[in-house]
Amino acid sequence: MVKNFLKDLRQVRKQHQLRNTLIVIYSSGASEQLIEDTFVYGANVYMDKPHTYEKFREVVEKILKINFQYLESNLNIENFIYRT
Repeated sequence: MVKNFLKDLRQVRKQHQLRNTLIVIYSSGASEQLIEDTFVYGANVYMDKPHTYEKFREVVEKILKINFQYLESNLNIENFIYRT
């Protein structure tokens, strides 16, 4: 399943009409390697699955307020991960 997901992520990023699509990976318990792979293959944000609805809402609001055009110029793994 993970390999298919990463393959799909790469395919989306190769398509010209989808290259500016915001991709947020929402997961629980992913390995550091999977998180790094999603970063390398073009996801915009990795979000840990929160334990409460309130925390989920808070993190989603933060992600939606990000200026991704600015972020892409300073893209690094530290501003890629949103842990709850």
